[in-house]
Amino acid sequence: MLESILSTLLNVVGSVKAIYKYTRDLEYYATRDPLTNLYNQRMFWELLEYELDRCERHGYKVALLMLDLDNFKAINDGYGHACGDQLLTELSAVLQQQLRTGDVLARYGGDEFVVILPEASLEVAAETSERILAATQDFGMQRDNGVTVRVTSSIGVGLYPDHARNRKDLFMFVDNLMYRSKSLERTASACLTNRTWPIFSAISTASPCWSARRSRIAASSRRSSRSCPMPTANRWRWKYCAASDCPTSA
Repeated sequence: MLESILSTLLNVVGSVKAIYKYTRDLEYYATRDPLTNLYNQRMFWELLEYELDRCERHGYKVALLMLDLDNFKAINDGYGHACGDQLLTELSAVLQQQLRTGDVLARYGGDEFVVILPEASLEVAAETSERILAATQDFGMQRDNGVTVRVTSSIGVGLYPDHARNRKDLFMFVDNLMYRSKSLERTASACLTNRTWPIFSAISTASPCWSARRSRIAASSRRSSRSCPMPTANRWRWKYCAASDCPTSA
């Protein structure tokens, strides 16, 4: 009789532990991307809302980065989706190393990543984006046949509350800047020094020192024409204007 009771108790305890582990795993994978183990899109939106609320309460700024890999489809088509998945996994670890403690890196979907930088100025956000660009360009995945697979990226940078008043507008803002940087030059980041003039920086593949490019960011705005994002009815559209009509940074 006693042995039967003990056996029943052991089964119950074992079931409770199994249920606890199962529940804990469900909670983890509800917030994580199964491929890269980064935060997923759902958790990104929750964390962004949380940081913007903290920003309002404590009076600091939050930066948002949107990163998209250039021509990632060609890697999937040329080497297979398994190779593409492995590249995303390895690159995710490299991206995480470029961030501060407390910064949030999430996989938004496909080859798109988002970064939340709490308590960050635009200068900090721009420096972070350049570190990411440099790390992405230096990254190479070695295959079994000796081929090294490389990838480049384009980044859009925005600051709350300077460039948007809510999380959706901020996301749309950096998303537009990211696609603009992609259309102008591969391996580039785009951010704003004010609400009307984008500053673009690029990592030169021929340059041995990527940090030397930082001093040329302002100079990149002094061109004959460039697209500027202008707010219209809560949307961001691109309007061409002459360089003489747009402010530049010294």
